[in-house]
Parts: sequence; structure tokens; C-alpha cells
Amino acid sequence: MTKYAAEALSKEELLQIIKRLLNTCDDLNFLVQLDQGDLESLLVAIRERVEGSDQFGQDHPKNGTIM
Repeated sequence: MTKYAAEALSKEELLQIIKRLLNTCDDLNFLVQLDQGDLESLLVAIRERVEGSDQFGQDHPKNGTIM
């Protein structure tokens, strides 16, 4: 369950969260074409990747290897 799961967020709200996580002002409005579940899955995947980016694993590019 995501931290936003208790709230029923609109696609536009999910898109704004994704833009904040990616720290971008790029136009990502094409993502609203995804269905709600896919957009939520994308948000979770991005959040996990961004929040986990401080902990570099053995196969991380910053350690000299490519995943």
C-alpha cells in the first residue's frame, strides 16, 4: 500500500506527485492517457527508485558497473 493509497487521487494529482519526485517541469501530460492503476504503479516505481537512490548497490552505475 502506498502512502497515498488512503486518498483517492486524480490522475492530475498523481502526475503532479510524479513531477515532484522527478524534480521536473517537463510536460508529462501524456501520462494521463494511462489508466489509473498503471499511473499509480508508475508512481510507486519512481518513488522506490528515487528514495532508494541514496543507497548504491554493488551493481549501481556509480559503483562502476551497469545494471
